[in-house]
Amino acid sequence: MSDPFSSTPVAEQQLLLDEIGRVYLLHARWPTRAYLEEFLERHNLDARTVAFGFPKERVYGYGWVRPIPLNVQPRSPIGLTIAGLHHVIDAAPLILPWVRMIGALGTIRSTVRLDPFAEEIPRASKSDVATFVAGTAALRGDQLDFLCCEPATWNCQVVDSSDEWVIELTPEIRRFAGVGTVDAYLGQLHRLVAAKPPRVTATPEFASPVTLPAWLDYLDAVWRLRFGAGLLVPPGIERSARLALDVEAVEEADSALSALAEVLKTLAVPGVEGVGGHPLSRLVPYLGRYLTEQSTLRVSQAVEVLNAARQLRAGAQHTGAQPDAIAAYAILGLPYPVVDWPAGWRRIQQAVSYACDIIRQEIHAC
Repeated sequence: MSDPFSSTPVAEQQLLLDEIGRVYLLHARWPTRAYLEEFLERHNLDARTVAFGFPKERVYGYGWVRPIPLNVQPRSPIGLTIAGLHHVIDAAPLILPWVRMIGALGTIRSTVRLDPFAEEIPRASKSDVATFVAGTAALRGDQLDFLCCEPATWNCQVVDSSDEWVIELTPEIRRFAGVGTVDAYLGQLHRLVAAKPPRVTATPEFASPVTLPAWLDYLDAVWRLRFGAGLLVPPGIERSARLALDVEAVEEADSALSALAEVLKTLAVPGVEGVGGHPLSRLVPYLGRYLTEQSTLRVSQAVEVLNAARQLRAGAQHTGAQPDAIAAYAILGLPYPVVDWPAGWRRIQQAVSYACDIIRQEIHAC
């Protein structure tokens, strides 16, 4: 996952950026996903391959393309951010007023007098902005949709989209006071991102007994979307049931762990030169081709959890694997030996589900 502030589009990416920008400049509307897929197909390109190569930063997920939901529909519009339009030569006259407007909004917010008892969020109108910088006065209310897609302003609410539009200003916009060029805006945004730690996702609460199969399926769906082929070999109804149900005794736990180990053993991870053995051994080297160093570290930690769950089964069935199994208990936060297998299996379900979600997050973000 590369940096959207310093990366240069390759030919295929530039082609897509130019077409999105061209359509918007011509019609003041963003093209649909279906149109762009057809456009790229006529150039013998795959839309998913091109789009997934676009860079994003790790704090806000900001990149050249506006955030796209997983369930995006064929008729959904696909738009560009200021960083994306910056690579479209003909878009310069469009984005410069946007950037100057952000600078003016920041300046206005910086001059607001602090009031410990204020009941309203400070606001700025088109006329207010026009007093600070020329050019932004021509912006119509229906052209302000870019605000919700830029980290500088996406918490600034448009409360009146009439000709004399009005915007509520959050404190964060102050950081962009006075920016007047696209390079200055993107530079300040980059510094803001660099100063913040990456988002840390807290361990989710997985209460449902079907959570583990569900998260395995979710990971498989995102993998398929990213790489064009599935990750999971369907485990069958009986094995899926063993992953989903609670256990009451050590025998049931061993059966459930065996089913989980079989699922992990059949992961369809592509081959990596010089790396053999279990599919989990190939997972980090394979994904490392597409991820940043920090993202690769998160995936490595998640794979460590999956390997630990696999080692529990090996430790229970093979005497020689006992030392590895003892270490696996510690990784999963389980006592050794486990005396409460109903609670222990729920803990394993949660840990594996969370590990799958970490891998899913990094694949989706890359």
